[in-house]
Parts: sequence; structure tokens; C-alpha cells
Amino acid sequence: MDIVFNEYVEYVTADGVFPVALEQHDLASPFTLIALKQGYAHVAVLGRTAPLEAAALTALKDAAPYHADVVANEITGTDPATIVDNLIAVRSRPEWHVGLQCVAADLARTKGVYFNPADKNLYACIQAHIAQSDWRPDLSGLGALWIGFYEPEAGPQPWVQPYGGSGTYVSGSIVTHKGSTWINTIPAPTLNVWEPGVYGWQVV
Repeated sequence: MDIVFNEYVEYVTADGVFPVALEQHDLASPFTLIALKQGYAHVAVLGRTAPLEAAALTALKDAAPYHADVVANEITGTDPATIVDNLIAVRSRPEWHVGLQCVAADLARTKGVYFNPADKNLYACIQAHIAQSDWRPDLSGLGALWIGFYEPEAGPQPWVQPYGGSGTYVSGSIVTHKGSTWINTIPAPTLNVWEPGVYGWQVV
């Protein structure tokens, strides 16, 4: 496929046919239509090569229906194609929903990062669990389960009691509990459902 840049950002399928709903849109539209990209199997993003001026970049940020954290970290620079690629990467993360088996993020955060449709932001999972409606990433009081993807690591989080197999701790997990910091010493792949001080934890 030849990639032809013009004044628009276009979505092109592998066979060169434009999906009718995405055929051609002005530069602000991709930030509204990123989600639709997921419905097409082989979609490439084309963008204008001309660098964006400051006013155009501001307009794109204002038009983007994403959390301020995403806007601040992904809509940067002056190349439209790079910006769209950044947002495609954001929307390519698994989307959080009730019943989802959330896995803990690795150090590089190549896994365990989820797009939350409620506030259009990314969150890293701290401990594996099955998603419940009251454990949505943007809700308060869930520091043991989630941290904002763009936030710095906040250190060990308070231990929470796992329920029904959800929220179990993987080997090496570090938590705080009753004034001490604990590490889960149960070898993988066994998950720890015990309270620190009862079984499977060691003070560090």
C-alpha cells in the first residue's frame, strides 16, 4: 500500500478501501474516532506531514476526548501522525469492564495496563483481580489495586483482603499492613490470599 499524506488524517484498510464511516475527516476528528479503529482488522493511520503550529496543537488538545493525563503525555510535539500513533497505542490497551481478569502490570508496563472508558485514562494494575463495578480504576480508595499509568510509582500499598479469588497477591508483592511492610514469600504460581502476619508474608 502506498502511503499518501495530505491535509487530512485518513483511515485506510489493507485493501485500500475507505470504511465509509471513517473515509476522511479533519485533523481534530481522529481523537473522536480512535475507538472506531478497533472495529476494523487492518487499519493504518495516515497523517499530514506538515508540522503543527502552536495554535493547531492547542486546538487538537482541546478537541481530544481523553483524560488530561493522556492529553498532556501523548499529544505532544508537532507531527500529527506521531500524535495519532500515540493515541492508537493508548486505545490498543485492553479496555476495563466488569468481569475482566486484570493482571498485575510488569515493571516495563507492557502488560497489566488498562484503558478506563469512564474517564478515558490509562491505569496500571497493582495486583491481579477480577474487575467489579466498585473496583473501577478511577474510583477513590483503590490504591491497592490501581495506579494512574502516568503517575510515578507510589510505593507499597495497604493490603486488602481478597474476595472470591479476586485480588490475590502474586509472589513478591509488597504491601503495608498494621504498621509494617510485608513481602509475599509464597512461590509462584501459587497466589497469596492470607493476611500478612498469618501466613506467606515476611516483614521487610
